[in-house]
Amino acid sequence: MRLKWFKDLKPIMQLFVLSGVVIVAVAFYIPLSKYITPTIISLLSPPLKLCQDISSNARHFARFQDLFEENKRLKDEIDNLSAQLGQLQEAGQENRRLRGLLSLPQRKSLQIQTALLIGKDSSNWTKTILINKGSSSGIRAGQPCILGDSLVGKVIETAPNVAKVSLIIDFNCKIPAKILRTREEGVVFGNLEAGHNVCKMKYIQEAEIGDKVISSGLGRVYPKGFLIGKVVRVEEKKMGLYKLAEIQPAVNFSALEEVMVITGQ
Repeated sequence: MRLKWFKDLKPIMQLFVLSGVVIVAVAFYIPLSKYITPTIISLLSPPLKLCQDISSNARHFARFQDLFEENKRLKDEIDNLSAQLGQLQEAGQENRRLRGLLSLPQRKSLQIQTALLIGKDSSNWTKTILINKGSSSGIRAGQPCILGDSLVGKVIETAPNVAKVSLIIDFNCKIPAKILRTREEGVVFGNLEAGHNVCKMKYIQEAEIGDKVISSGLGRVYPKGFLIGKVVRVEEKKMGLYKLAEIQPAVNFSALEEVMVITGQ
């Protein structure tokens, strides 16, 4: 590899290089001062200088080639590491998502069926999803759906291999709930406005921004103690004793991929 530069030289240049090499080699064995006159030295100076320049440039070129190859190798390693990092980040997100599925409250009596989301409907009146399991898997209308320790909604229709789930942000969904901090009970219902994935809680007298809201267990549809969301706004009523709180759901419905249906309690 290092001699390739010599082969690429023109014949006259190769002759100069060889001449310089011969003169340098002979200088080690013969006392040149006895035979070489100043005239000969002056004649040989240009090719010798050229040989030195070529040798210096050759060394620099070889070093440049080494740096170029090393730079390419490092770039390849960076590309490989970047690809591995992307895979690790994706695996980390998958791991956190699966951990969320397993972070259920300690209720050993719950029977669970995990199902994947295969469709959704979000209109002015309804906010529902379709899941890939139905009556053949023991899923029935009225069964609650969760994601980890958070409420998703409840099953409203079934077929052998598919079911429709009404989300907690659906206007038709009503959930007996309580504020965790005060233990005050009320009712959480979905939002009528399309594009607003929030809930409302009414029949409460006290609420603060940041308060967590959980299911109360009344009505025997939704199990007690599952997280619904947190208060993000409180509306003061001009007349009456009750306030209306806006609830940000704990579940990110725009990124929802699977649910867990409680088939038995």
